[in-house]
Amino acid sequence: MKIIKLIQKSKYLFIINIIFIIDYCSKNYIISNLRKNEKKVINAFLNIKNIQNYGLIFGVLEKKIKNNTLLFYSINLFLLTLIILIIYFFLKKNNSNKLIYTLLLSGALGNLFNRLKYGYIIDFFDVHYKWYHLPTFNISDISIFLSLILFILK
Repeated sequence: MKIIKLIQKSKYLFIINIIFIIDYCSKNYIISNLRKNEKKVINAFLNIKNIQNYGLIFGVLEKKIKNNTLLFYSINLFLLTLIILIIYFFLKKNNSNKLIYTLLLSGALGNLFNRLKYGYIIDFFDVHYKWYHLPTFNISDISIFLSLILFILK
């Protein structure tokens, strides 16, 4: 029985690591190959663009965070606390939301790592239709978004 629980936990830890590594490698590729705000057109709906996001999701509060060290560190402390709470609930026995926590934790760790390393988050997927562009996002954002969708559906 302990072996089955260990394998189940390992499966989720494996997913967390894979998402984190893919996110980390993709962001490193972007900063190594594109200058700030440079874009590469992939097709009529997708560009790859090196965006430095100082804000929260979709750039919310970007100017306030960028110019306010106290707010920047407060948000990082909040995010770190959130990650600790996610891990706590993730490890609770008989928790049926492990995939939701796994995706949320993966995305939060990826973006927090960027924020602590660079002071901003690297976003690069620019999805658009003609002149309308969605907010630029990254792999971690996709993981967080999927966790929210699963949470709503549950």
